[in-house]
Amino acid sequence: MPLSLEEMNTAFKGVFLKAADVPKPQEFVIKDTMMEPVGEEREIKPIVLFESGDKFVINKTNRNAISIVLGTEDPSEWNGKSIILATKKVEFKGDYVPAIRVQVNKPDKDEDVPY
Repeated sequence: MPLSLEEMNTAFKGVFLKAADVPKPQEFVIKDTMMEPVGEEREIKPIVLFESGDKFVINKTNRNAISIVLGTEDPSEWNGKSIILATKKVEFKGDYVPAIRVQVNKPDKDEDVPY
């Protein structure tokens, strides 16, 4: 029996969330924030740990969006609050690639997002 896309993505699930892990907008509750080594170079980056156990490496764009959604730039005040993650196409090194973004505006009414 052939593998489904979900089964294939689960087989290659890494430590951190990637665009394939968020096929539609999804709510996540923040449990903690921390700095952790990421990638082969083990560069220290900011991480959001969710109640689900998923980890999300945040870049400046997503940090700013979280700050807007939650009304504070202080990550120590993010714990216990929820955000919506969605996959969007973004430009990266001349190509458009899927990336996870924090949703700032309420979704269109046909998007399946709980509030």
